[in-house]
Amino acid sequence: MCCAILNIFFSFAFFSCFGAMENFDIEENWIGWRSEYGEPYRPCWRAVSAFTFLSGVWWLVSAFLAYRTPVNREPHHFVHRKPSAGSSTLAANEQV
Repeated sequence: MCCAILNIFFSFAFFSCFGAMENFDIEENWIGWRSEYGEPYRPCWRAVSAFTFLSGVWWLVSAFLAYRTPVNREPHHFVHRKPSAGSSTLAANEQV
C-alpha cells in the first residue's frame, strides 16, 4: 500500500509538471528562444510535454498495479527432498 501511495504521488507530480508546461507561454516569457534556436525549439518543447504526460500515466498504472498486487505474509516453506537410497535400478555409470 505504501508503494501505491508513493507511485500516486509521483504521478501527480508528473501531471502537475505537464499542466505547468502546457500553460507556460514560451513566446512571452522566453524571448530569446526564436532568435537563438529558430523554429526547431517547438518540437523539442512538445516532446518534453509528451514525455511528462506519458510518465504521469506510467506512474498511475504502476500505482494501480502496486495496489492490486497481493502481499503474501505467510512464511515460505520449501519441501526438501531427501535422496532415496537404492531407488534407481541403473548403475551409476549408466545414469549419465
